[in-house]
Amino acid sequence: MLLFRLASCACLLLDVPSLHILGRSDADVSPLESDTLRRAFLAAHLETHEGGHLVPNNADFCRRYKAFFATLMEKQQQQQSDIGSHKF
Repeated sequence: MLLFRLASCACLLLDVPSLHILGRSDADVSPLESDTLRRAFLAAHLETHEGGHLVPNNADFCRRYKAFFATLMEKQQQQQSDIGSHKF
């Protein structure tokens, strides 16, 4: 419960990419709890599904996950390129 209290504090926004997978029928973690955690991140990416407390692994969702991680890798490569082009 402390995590959700902390997550709702605007002063503690995390500047870390995050992927949140929300099952609309999740009986373990309520949509309110999931949304509270998601709002603790500046760059949260949300994927929803109709199921429960699980990570869908069908082809459509796998493509979505791969796209999310590919974007992260592209950003990292761009940052490394930007750093490498600077002369100190």
